[in-house]
Amino acid sequence: MDYIKPAYCSETQFRSMWTEFEWENRVNVSMNMTDPRDYLKHVMKSTNMSCLTPEGAMSGDCDFLSANMYARSLFGEDT
Repeated sequence: MDYIKPAYCSETQFRSMWTEFEWENRVNVSMNMTDPRDYLKHVMKSTNMSCLTPEGAMSGDCDFLSANMYARSLFGEDT
C-alpha cells in the first residue's frame, strides 16, 4: 500500500475507466462497526484511497452505503 496514494478524477473520467476496466467489485464483509460511513473511512484509510462520492450523496439514515473510491499508484496507474 506504500505505492498507492489517494487521488481524484472527474465523474466522467471515473465512469469511462469503470466501463473500460469493469472495476465493479462487490465484497460481503462482516464487521463490528455499525455505521457504514465509519466503515468507509476505515477502508479508505486502510487502502489509501479517496472517496469520489460527494458527502451529500451519502447523508441520511440508511443501513447500506455505495461509494466510489479512487487512488493512483506512484507509477501513475489508476486503482
